Amino acid sequence: MLFLMNGCGLKANPEPRASSVMQMQSVPTLVAKTEENSVLLTWSLENADRKNHYVNIEKSDMGEKGKVCRNCPLAFEKITGVTVQKKNNLYSFADSSVEKGRIYSYRLMFCDQAGICRVSETVEIDFQ
Repeated sequence: MLFLMNGCGLKANPEPRASSVMQMQSVPTLVAKTEENSVLLTWSLENADRKNHYVNIEKSDMGEKGKVCRNCPLAFEKITGVTVQKKNNLYSFADSSVEKGRIYSYRLMFCDQAGICRVSETVEIDFQ
């Protein structure tokens, strides 16, 4: 008998290089709050964090209140990108593509010129 088995060869998630770990230490905090017809996201980049070149804003629609699967993996989609301005420390983005009664999750991807990105903490908001 002959058994053939195929696989992707991936044994575990790749470990970041030591230099990447050093860069991941200071990821700015993302804050989300409900406005009239949108979700306002705000964050700041301190002077020491000048290696950021652009920021991708990602959103996951978790579903209706009371019907959210807390154990399900989140499917984030990029909704926009922001180029980092060296003179600006405070940033904001208003997401108006939201529906009342739904719960959303947001995160930021801070990327340098080489395309190496760090992810922020995920923030969840119940849009009422």
